[in-house]
Amino acid sequence: MKRELSRTIGFRIKRAREAAGLTQEQLAGLIDRTKEAVSNIERGVSLPGLDTLQTICDATKVPLTILLEANEEDAAALDQRAQLNALFGRLSAADQRLLVAIARAMLERT
Repeated sequence: MKRELSRTIGFRIKRAREAAGLTQEQLAGLIDRTKEAVSNIERGVSLPGLDTLQTICDATKVPLTILLEANEEDAAALDQRAQLNALFGRLSAADQRLLVAIARAMLERT
């Protein structure tokens, strides 16, 4: 069970890192860990503590809940949510407002 959890969280961290446009080395620098430590986390070899998880979330602009959610959503949906959150965090405030307006318009259409 712990191994599966480590792999799931590691996969989500990898996708968040990639969506944030960071290399493993860059993320390692931002979270004060080695590149090898980041690789181990992403492969599910090690499970980081909550402080490290929060630091990863701060660096990738992904909410902690995205990494930890245990629900019925499939892996692809969670992956897309992580990517959207990371990309949204990289946009300017004006572009974020525009994207929210677009999403609202799309929802009103249905």
